Amino acid sequence: MEELEEKEIEFLEKFIKENKPTFEPCISIRDTERKKVCYNLIKNSPIGSYCIYGGSGFRTYSFYKGKDNNIYNFEIYLQDPIEYSIQN
Repeated sequence: MEELEEKEIEFLEKFIKENKPTFEPCISIRDTERKKVCYNLIKNSPIGSYCIYGGSGFRTYSFYKGKDNNIYNFEIYLQDPIEYSIQN
């Protein structure tokens, strides 16, 4: 898990503001345990925390703790967010 820089936070916050939540990841069984660990870590972490829990190829799945204190679940493709959902 890591804390993002302000420019990275602003990038994700802009994506959240401009797009509606539409995503529920189809993750492997292997990634399920890592998802639980990341979620439990990020719940008590500061705003701007980010945790990658799975993926394959050019896609990754991650949690981000937003400025509104919500936890967002992102699908990232080649470093760009594609979709997200709210996990709270």
